[in-house]
Amino acid sequence: MNEKRDNNDSGNKEKPKSLASCGSNSKGKKKTATNNQWA
Repeated sequence: MNEKRDNNDSGNKEKPKSLASCGSNSKGKKKTATNNQWA
């Protein structure tokens, strides 16, 4: 149980951080690129 909890906590903690950082950067870059392309 402890091991599973540790793995889940680590995965969940790392995933949101990565997704949040990448998502924000990707979304911003993608939005700009998409807007430029469509414009």
